[in-house]
Amino acid sequence: MTNPLTPPTVIERPYETARPVAVRQIRQISELNEQLKAKREMLKDTLENDPHYSEVQQKVKDAQAELRAAKTALKAQNSQIVALELDIKELREEKKEVQMSLFDTLTVYQTQTNSNTIEMDDGTQVELKRQYKLAKKAEQK
Repeated sequence: MTNPLTPPTVIERPYETARPVAVRQIRQISELNEQLKAKREMLKDTLENDPHYSEVQQKVKDAQAELRAAKTALKAQNSQIVALELDIKELREEKKEVQMSLFDTLTVYQTQTNSNTIEMDDGTQVELKRQYKLAKKAEQK
């Protein structure tokens, strides 16, 4: 028996095309996001109405401000910290570029071989997984 909260898949209803199923699932995700937003807001309000919670939260904010001030002071005294932060930023950017190139290469590999695995030089099998993310399309002006 299928879970009533799980929408039917294309396989369970082969007479439907993928588009209406995808649209229905996207709409369901949007509705669930709205419900999550409302519940998170209710939780936040409930917690913030508790005096002890509010007091502890203020202590955390104060400690974070103190930590930021200490970090700023250390940066002013030690140029090596600033250099290390810059190196980390550059490495992250390089990694992102290589990952984007790898995605393109693996897309071609998967198309050419019709395989979801690739064997590394040491014999290790690595599975290729594609992830999709929904983002609203920017409106054209």
